[in-house]
Amino acid sequence: MIFYSHPDKPLEVHICGVEEKTRKSTSLAFARIGALFHDFGKINPNFQNKIKGEHVTNYSKHSYLSLITFCCCLKNNEKKFKELLCAESQD
Repeated sequence: MIFYSHPDKPLEVHICGVEEKTRKSTSLAFARIGALFHDFGKINPNFQNKIKGEHVTNYSKHSYLSLITFCCCLKNNEKKFKELLCAESQD
């Protein structure tokens, strides 16, 4: 299944583009990881229907879902994130 970030733009292409722009702006790995999650909530089926132009009555927002996904990843990989942040703060 292909998910879209915008009409006619695959989500994967969009997220990779944002990550690439972030990589050019900063060397912080944490920022690049955040870029990967920034629109992840767009996999919400209601959001996908919305960008197809369908009338949606259910929750179709994506930002909260993106944030929740990022926080879950952070919580489940807390040790790795701490190591990453400590390594970057020493640079």
